[in-house]
Amino acid sequence: MTARYVLTFQARQDLAEIGSSIAERDGAVPAEHVLEKFREAFRFLAEHPGAGHVREDLTADSALRFWVVFSYLVAFVP
Repeated sequence: MTARYVLTFQARQDLAEIGSSIAERDGAVPAEHVLEKFREAFRFLAEHPGAGHVREDLTADSALRFWVVFSYLVAFVP
C-alpha cells in the first residue's frame, strides 16, 4: 500500500501560485517539472515520515518538520 498525504487548502493554493508564476516566467514545461518535484517530495515524505528537519529558528513546534524543494521550504506534520 502506498503512503498517503493530505495537502491543506493553503498548500494547494501555494502550489497553484508557484506553478502559475513559473509558467508565466519560464513556460508550462518548467512549471510542470517543478510541480512534479513537489509531488515526488510529498510521496517521499509520506513514505518516510521521519525525514525532514526541525527548524527551531522558525517554530518551537517540534512536530512541524521541513523539507526543501528547489528554493521552496515545505512545512509538514508527519
